[in-house]
Amino acid sequence: MNYRVLPNTIISIVRSFGSEYCVRNSDLCGMRYYSADFILSPEGHLLTDHILLTDDFGKVIDLIQGEQNDVMHYKGILCPGFINTHCHLELSHLKGKINQGTGLKGFIKDFVKIRQNIKSGIDSAISAADEAMFKLGIQGVGDICNTDSTFEIKKTSSIRYHSFIELFNFNAGKVQLTFEEGIHNYLSAITAHKYASVIPHAPYSVPPALFLMIKKYQESLKTHWCIHNQESEAENTMFLSGTGELWDFLNDVADMQWFEPAHATSLQYSSNFFPENNNVLLVHNTYTSKSDIEFLKGEDEFSRTWLSLCPKANRYIENKLPDIPMFFDSGCNLTVGTDSLASNDSLSVLEELKSIHHSFPDIPIENLLTWATRNGAEYFGWDDLGSFKKNCKPGIILITHANANQLTAASQVQRIL
Repeated sequence: MNYRVLPNTIISIVRSFGSEYCVRNSDLCGMRYYSADFILSPEGHLLTDHILLTDDFGKVIDLIQGEQNDVMHYKGILCPGFINTHCHLELSHLKGKINQGTGLKGFIKDFVKIRQNIKSGIDSAISAADEAMFKLGIQGVGDICNTDSTFEIKKTSSIRYHSFIELFNFNAGKVQLTFEEGIHNYLSAITAHKYASVIPHAPYSVPPALFLMIKKYQESLKTHWCIHNQESEAENTMFLSGTGELWDFLNDVADMQWFEPAHATSLQYSSNFFPENNNVLLVHNTYTSKSDIEFLKGEDEFSRTWLSLCPKANRYIENKLPDIPMFFDSGCNLTVGTDSLASNDSLSVLEELKSIHHSFPDIPIENLLTWATRNGAEYFGWDDLGSFKKNCKPGIILITHANANQLTAASQVQRIL
């Protein structure tokens, strides 16, 4: 039940009489108001007996305690639109094409072969995936880009995108060309949809010279940086000792003369290239340990580092989840991503949350929802998204068949605004 008046009139009435008076006198105010079994507060709590007030354009006026009376009541949880911090929209045409459970080495082999052989249906798959994400309650996306194929869609999308222009080249002699191509794509992304940055792919695919170019450029931009981190045990083994399955595979197929063991985990190695004044996002973290987290704390990197959890992709590739309870207990800044349709059957943040909840039911639902909303927005610096704070315009979604203690198999997203 919604009534429409000019937003300035709504605000003046709220200021003059208070939000509760306006809710009880809806014919006068005409604002939009929403009630539900639970509403996620800006502080990350699931509130009962509250009403969310917005203007006609979805900007939050207030979140107040009050009786339901004539307010339309939704069954389930109302929360801001999701922030998907890790996606590969350009790979949407690869859904169902790559075998599951083959490990990182097997996934890379299949991915390279299959991507080279499929050239059709890319644009239509990107468009369909973009529309699906919005319907699934996603308001903002951190999207990995190796090409410019998604930029046109992003110009008119209902979703806010930050394009991570991802660089890699195993041949250390060709990194200058790789970097220049990356800067070209970065400038195109900025022109198309405003938000972008230049990032490395993974510690094992970026020679030190390219890492340093990216680091220096990012420091001049003071924007957002991310990297695929510790997706396999073999990645750590490679950096610890220069041995293992991943090293053997890469040494067979690429020019790896630049590589030397760091005698440290891959995260500890890549931290040498974290740019100053940038928020850092570590993606996947399947084999990130307590000692790695303690290392970040000791290096004073912890407060500016976020971890993106993509549990369904972790299962798809390695059939293993990160130690999410350890991350939670350690006070990590956690966010949620979907990865790509090459490694997932959907781009649904809710399905990722359901996967975490099923495996780790002791983590409170309100924390899971905060990871998927406010935390992602804070990483990107999107102050107007991810929260029902006053003056935010975060989108409004309903999670059905859910309560403060449980997400169920039947839980779905219904977009309200």
